[in-house]
This record gives sequence, structure tokens and C-alpha cells, in this order.
Amino acid sequence: MFESVCLQFNAGLIEFEGEEEHVHLLILYPHQLSISELVFRLKGTSSMLIRKRKYPAVRTKLWGKALLWSSSYFASS
Repeated sequence: MFESVCLQFNAGLIEFEGEEEHVHLLILYPHQLSISELVFRLKGTSSMLIRKRKYPAVRTKLWGKALLWSSSYFASS
């Protein structure tokens, strides 16, 4: 799902590593693209798809409309 979002922005997902409570993404993206917009789309799309698929491990940790992702992120270039 992260790769498909990147492709929409002419960006490339180079590397992905997931842990229980966070993910690391290495993305090659065009310099004119706002990193905040890309992160917003990555979090929003993945949250929607993960909730739609109703993974049991995720459902036990969320209540109602609780956010899947924190609003914060770290980006470095």
C-alpha cells in the first residue's frame, strides 16, 4: 500500500521496515513534492486500508475511531 501511494506522486519506495508500533520508509521523491503531503497521504491511505481489512492484531489495540498513526513523523534528507 505504501508503494502504490508513492507511485501516485512519482516517488519510489526503496526500502520498508515495519515494527510493532512504527515503520521506517526510505523513499526517493521529486524535489518539488512536499514531504508533509506525502506523509499525510501515506498515513491516511494505509490507515484506511488497514482498518478496512480488520486485522485482529490491530483491532485489539484500537477503540472506535482512535487514530492508527500518530500525527508526528521524522523525515531526513
